[in-house]
Amino acid sequence: MGKGMEFAVAYRDEDITKRVRDFLARQHFPALQELEIETARGELTVRGEVLSFYEKQIAMSICQRVPGVRVFVDEILVAES
Repeated sequence: MGKGMEFAVAYRDEDITKRVRDFLARQHFPALQELEIETARGELTVRGEVLSFYEKQIAMSICQRVPGVRVFVDEILVAES
């Protein structure tokens, strides 16, 4: 028997960006919907400000799990209280 074949799935940057926006929009934190999302060759950059470290953790967790994201660049700031 031969070895199993592996297939690489290519994800378009636009699809990754849309998927991330959709996931963030479903959360109950309005600040997550205001984040700036940019994808280039599978490198996802997220910029903006959230109200708590908890919100930042949620955003980071979502972004890192989206299929097609090869590199996640975190530029999310937590607002000072």
